[in-house]
Amino acid sequence: MTHDNDVAHTNLGMFLAEGDQVEEGIAHLREALAIRSGTTHPHYNLSLALIHSDLGYALARKGALDEAIEHLHTAVELRPDYPDAHYNLASALSQEGKTREAIEEYHKTLELRPTDAEAHTSLGNELAQVGSVREAMGNYEIALQLAPDTILARNNLAWILSASPEAAVRNGARAIELARQAVDLSGGNNPLFVRTLAAAYAEAGRFAEAAETAERALRMAETQGNQTAARQLREDAESFRSKIPLRDQTLSR
Repeated sequence: MTHDNDVAHTNLGMFLAEGDQVEEGIAHLREALAIRSGTTHPHYNLSLALIHSDLGYALARKGALDEAIEHLHTAVELRPDYPDAHYNLASALSQEGKTREAIEEYHKTLELRPTDAEAHTSLGNELAQVGSVREAMGNYEIALQLAPDTILARNNLAWILSASPEAAVRNGARAIELARQAVDLSGGNNPLFVRTLAAAYAEAGRFAEAAETAERALRMAETQGNQTAARQLREDAESFRSKIPLRDQTLSR
């Protein structure tokens, strides 16, 4: 019923991009950008930033990270106060392995929207990768306060409490509690979450349960065709049978 409607193209583009029709979504978002780019008045900067951000998000889903980051940088330049653009930029930078830059953008997201549990979780993930373990834990804790059913923050905090090389950080009892909750909330069919529970049992000295749980996760991974996880879980189960807990050296970088 309308022509040159950038809002309609944007909404349809995002609907398609968030499903299984990413290419079609990108086409609509490019059309929206072409329409809105014809207007240079600053009043429309938010609309233009939104389109650049959504297009960047869709391109990142496709794996076109360089182009995604280019659009997302444009979005934050147009509207530095737009938290979604900072979050999408951080996610794309993370996918491209630019961890330090991703951390900076997640911090900017949280300056604008401090109650974003997902951003706290994502920031925690990036901080853990660079060895800022205690800061990562703090962000996971905040995420859980903001959204108690947040599964990933619960699992990842449990992993650090189970497998950190730093003894003062580890806490087997709390790790078991968090990991059990993550497994239950996820439906019990994610082998990586079950692996965390196994690691938590091992940290608490409950090696028989740790080995049994690792073997359960191994069967899940094999059923799902996840050979990488299966190989790791076989090694885990053997370690637990030898009463050796897991230590994740990447947490000490």
